[in-house]
Amino acid sequence: MTSLSHDAAFLQSTAQVLEDYLLSEVLFWPLQREKGAMLGGDSDQLTPGNLLLSLARLSKEDLAEPSLQTALQRIDEVRQRWKSAWLNKCRKEWEQRLRLWLHYVDDLQREDGRVLPADYSFHVRQRVILELLGKETGDLPPEKRLRLQSADEVLRSLSQPGEFIWQKGLQERFPASSFWYLYMKTGRGISE
Repeated sequence: MTSLSHDAAFLQSTAQVLEDYLLSEVLFWPLQREKGAMLGGDSDQLTPGNLLLSLARLSKEDLAEPSLQTALQRIDEVRQRWKSAWLNKCRKEWEQRLRLWLHYVDDLQREDGRVLPADYSFHVRQRVILELLGKETGDLPPEKRLRLQSADEVLRSLSQPGEFIWQKGLQERFPASSFWYLYMKTGRGISE
């Protein structure tokens, strides 16, 4: 199953449980496919960030698929009806993702930094989700944004611009102007 079909399955499963999720205290809600099978891919738990990432990864053509339209309409309706609960979950997740990302960048700083770690393309999901959640809430306190900016400065000091690190088909949906950290190779003195 491709990541795009994982995203479509994620969105269809999300549509069925989003309201229950938003009204619960749970931040990371395990999702299942029809017949109880667990979802695969990198988004097997419902969070606002995983939902926004799945939406961002799908192209306009993918999102226009009739099989997804009902799910997308349901998701939009629930998000609008429970907007306050949605935004509260976004803020809580932003805090958790920030902690994970700061820890990862701190680990990168301790490493040699000459080679992009094999796990960077997975861990950078945290930074992408932080960006998407930040746009969604639009009201993060300045001190929290400063913590993220500090981590960005550290990452820039450890890396150089490079090629897009995710699947090439996703590149147009994640432009370097907004998602520069998806276009990085790490390492001091690579050109030495």
